[in-house]
Amino acid sequence: MIARSAELFLCLRFLAGGQKPNGCENQNTADTGTDPMAAQQLAKMSSVLKYSAIVVSTVPIICVYPFIQKYFVQGVMIGSIKG
Repeated sequence: MIARSAELFLCLRFLAGGQKPNGCENQNTADTGTDPMAAQQLAKMSSVLKYSAIVVSTVPIICVYPFIQKYFVQGVMIGSIKG
């Protein structure tokens, strides 16, 4: 599927420039073809992947923050002292 989407990107790039390389005559936008249900499932899958990436990238931050919280508090307190 990745190779197919790379071929599609290559074809769209050339089509935008007015040239048409070999093999780009019959490219669909994905493996969905003209099936609306498959396109809807692909859209759902992309949103699930997006949200799972958000969760996976947030979990390490949440796990590390309690250990370094005291340094953030010290920095805020030092910055608040007028002198």
